[in-house]
Amino acid sequence: MFYFDIFEQKRVLHKDIIEVAPYEGIFADIYDCYAVNEGELEIYSSECMSAGRDVLELCCGTGRIAIPLAQKGLRVHGVDASLDMLAIFSRKIKSMVTGVQKRISFTRGDIFKMEFCGKYNSVILPATTICILSENRNLLLKLINEVYDVLETEGKFIFDCILYKEDQQKSKGPAFSESIVINGVEGTLLMGDFIDYVPGRVICNLYFEVVLEGEAVRRYISYTNKKKLTRRFIDQLISESKFSKCTVQELKANYENFLFYILEK
Repeated sequence: MFYFDIFEQKRVLHKDIIEVAPYEGIFADIYDCYAVNEGELEIYSSECMSAGRDVLELCCGTGRIAIPLAQKGLRVHGVDASLDMLAIFSRKIKSMVTGVQKRISFTRGDIFKMEFCGKYNSVILPATTICILSENRNLLLKLINEVYDVLETEGKFIFDCILYKEDQQKSKGPAFSESIVINGVEGTLLMGDFIDYVPGRVICNLYFEVVLEGEAVRRYISYTNKKKLTRRFIDQLISESKFSKCTVQELKANYENFLFYILEK
């Protein structure tokens, strides 16, 4: 089982708790509550704008990055596998002014299986999503090379990640509790990271509790299970790809150090 400490206690204590996939249902709404970090957006927007107008975003989710890029004048096409995340994205697009709406499009699909059409000046993979895509190294390397092929000359592939030491010991990452409003109803979110509680993995536990009318309590629980990435893993992956030029930027946000890899064609 992938729940630990207070999260496992709540799972066992509350028999009515609802387990939901991390990017579906209520947790898609929770994901969308988090505004993009200004430093993160600055890196993606400046790098994309310096490369050209056309951007492909892999695993675009609810449009957390895509919409601000379109508001800056870039044309963004997103791809994601989650119906619930894309439904939120679609609603948000419809609330934008016409000019921004025309610069955004998306497709539902598995990025490992789909064929990418057209050419782009930039391809981006935000939100440390490369950790989720790293389960099958060969598939990830194939994807990176397909990204290279759809980029225009001097185009960029930009992704971010959190890297861990090879000898990282079992530990807890930052944990927090906060109030979140979903569809006009306030609830409490608990979130915590557990590093190497499962060897080689970073498990994030999520618990959300909301009080409904009549004081009935509805409880939800979920987790993400990501590969613990190291610098050696990323560096070797890039060295085996078609890309030969790479720069790295660092951003400290939310008590974590994020590395942004910019690969140029």
